[in-house]
Amino acid sequence: MDKKDIHLKWHIPTIEELEWAKVIFLRVFNRFSEKYETIDTLTERNEVLEKCFLKDIQILSSAMDAMNSLIPFWDKTPFKS
Repeated sequence: MDKKDIHLKWHIPTIEELEWAKVIFLRVFNRFSEKYETIDTLTERNEVLEKCFLKDIQILSSAMDAMNSLIPFWDKTPFKS
């Protein structure tokens, strides 16, 4: 294959597609938040829960990486004390 034969076509997402991506991201984020809401109350190690938690954090991290280009940079102080 010659590089001259490769033709890339870029897709610029529409507002509706961006909103759809946001809905999916928030749905996943909320599900993970609810699932691990009481994780700090555990008193002993649970290997199965740890593996599930790690997998879910990796999924969430990948989703955040993908959304990074869609979310504008926040240059203000996030919280006022």
